[in-house]
Amino acid sequence: MLNKINQDDTLRVLATEVTPFETPLLFSNTGFYKNYKEKENIPSFLVGLIEQKQSDYSIPFSFKIDKDVNSYRVLSLIHPSLQIDIASFYEAFSSRILNSCSISEFSIRHPSKKASRYYTSEYIYTEEHLKSNSVELDLEENQYQNSYYSYKKFQHINFFTSSKEFLYLEEKFKYLLKLDVQTCFDSIYTHSICWSVKNKRFAKNNTNKNLKTFENEFDSLMSKTNYNETNGIITGPEFSRIFSEVIFQGIDSEIYKALEKLDIICGVDYEIRRYVDDYFLFANNISKLDIIERKIIDMLYYYKLSINKSKRVFQERPFYTSKDIAIDKVRELIKSVNIKITELKPNDEKFIRLPSMKRIKRENVVTQFIRDVKSVIKDVNVELLDVTAYIQKSLSKLVYSMIDKYEFQPLQITNSDFEYFASYFDIILYFYSLDRRTSTSFSFCQLIITLHDFSSRKSLIYSHYFRDKLSHYLQLKILQMDREYQEGMKIEVYNLALTLEYIAENIQERLPDNSFRRLIGLKDYNYFDFICLMHIAGKNKSLSHYIPSMTIQAEDYMTKLMNDLGFKSAELIHMLLDYLSCPFITCERKIIYLKSVVCNSELKDKLSRVKVKLPKEIVSLEKELKIIIDYSTSRYWFSNWDKVDIWNLLMKKQLNPTY
Repeated sequence: MLNKINQDDTLRVLATEVTPFETPLLFSNTGFYKNYKEKENIPSFLVGLIEQKQSDYSIPFSFKIDKDVNSYRVLSLIHPSLQIDIASFYEAFSSRILNSCSISEFSIRHPSKKASRYYTSEYIYTEEHLKSNSVELDLEENQYQNSYYSYKKFQHINFFTSSKEFLYLEEKFKYLLKLDVQTCFDSIYTHSICWSVKNKRFAKNNTNKNLKTFENEFDSLMSKTNYNETNGIITGPEFSRIFSEVIFQGIDSEIYKALEKLDIICGVDYEIRRYVDDYFLFANNISKLDIIERKIIDMLYYYKLSINKSKRVFQERPFYTSKDIAIDKVRELIKSVNIKITELKPNDEKFIRLPSMKRIKRENVVTQFIRDVKSVIKDVNVELLDVTAYIQKSLSKLVYSMIDKYEFQPLQITNSDFEYFASYFDIILYFYSLDRRTSTSFSFCQLIITLHDFSSRKSLIYSHYFRDKLSHYLQLKILQMDREYQEGMKIEVYNLALTLEYIAENIQERLPDNSFRRLIGLKDYNYFDFICLMHIAGKNKSLSHYIPSMTIQAEDYMTKLMNDLGFKSAELIHMLLDYLSCPFITCERKIIYLKSVVCNSELKDKLSRVKVKLPKEIVSLEKELKIIIDYSTSRYWFSNWDKVDIWNLLMKKQLNPTY
């Protein structure tokens, strides 16, 4: 479904462009965005706390997520002050961004215009009906907005390799060479955006950084988000991907011109497609393919970038990898099992496919499917992770589609129907448990909530099954973390724990005390630990006795951040604002802590720049601090403590997937 976007709302950049995808479910920029839309109502103390001088750099909050079994990615949150500057940059240079991203003949993922529509779910039931009655829904206009711009041509690299365009290129060219830029974002030199927009020689000879040009402002903004570093940019926000796209557009243009001078003509001798930092080179002549590869390597080197040699892949037609073969075989397995456990049944003068498992045991369906997939993996010689995401997505689609049928047809759920849903859930849980990627936790949590809410409406007996399976799996996962700790697992575990709290019907089904205690004891405490653990304890009466000690832990941590990094720290500002809005910490406690914060000399300097002067007399000071606290607790900043609608947060995650 398509819905209109208010294109005049430039602050929506705060909701779409400046935060990573893989954050805890509790976290979003929606509160920050809403508050700054009514900036005149924000107490001046908080404005002074958040905003910095334009010349100041900031320190991003960096955190790890699991990339696969053996590696992790480092993502970053940008300082709120710089987020506001980024929104202003988009307002001033939106057209220039689009122009700078429309130069390349090669790019297949780039912004093409301001977004005028946003998508919602294709499954009417899951979007409109699976929402908790205990949550006051706030269906604001930007509920599912996931991008400031519309993009051409492909949202994901897999969409390209399975497209008609790819087939056309395969018909036209005999050879395909895939190249990947090594540690792309960590290697980008921010000043190179000036080379890309102007050209390197001109930029070197005209280095007046005081000129407020598009490239100077973009360069300055990007470095200020990251310690004023010029080597490497932060990873995660779409803003960073647009920055890199502008640079690569310039690189593409230089490659095109260099090959043209050698009489190697695009569209005749070769075609190149680039998806972010992945190059696809198509040609019919090996020697020309070698020249093209050399030119790409040389031009990347000119921009201080390099190719990852371990990811270089050469193919002759047909361009069909082992992973493609495995996914095709798995697709057939899914079709086969779905036909086996369903049948066409008459309904209102037509036939619809519905569950039929009266003579089929769920255990047999699950174990046989898993064995068949294992066989494919061994036969084709691929990694498990090559197919797990596809299995989860495909089976989830079958579940959502079947749920829609039950909503719009006068159908009652039977034991056979439950066995159908439980079979697919058990299969998905198995493969999810073997897939360490944080990004898959969002779709898994969404599936659990969907099945739980649907079965609760139809039969409370069946809904207990999904809660029990999640609880058991989560406790095993926490035990695993306690014994083999890896920081990249944290967000996934928190998402599962928050989902369990969301669907739990009673205290017995909630996270048990011993598991929560293990979570508290994990290393590398940070801002995300604070909001997730505090929310779980605050919503679970049996864990509320942990709140006082967790409050002290949070205050001590923020004080350390103030002393070590100061108010340039993105983590400190995020954490302090959510601390002020947290309903599980008393106002009196917050006043005591804030009185120690306002004594900080750096903060006093920040406040003086916006002409904020707090009273020295204790009673007047406490009264002023209470106004600040009351403002924050009456709304929220980044963590919606009171009315967490995990369903809507998950929908937005699903409509804003990683690239």
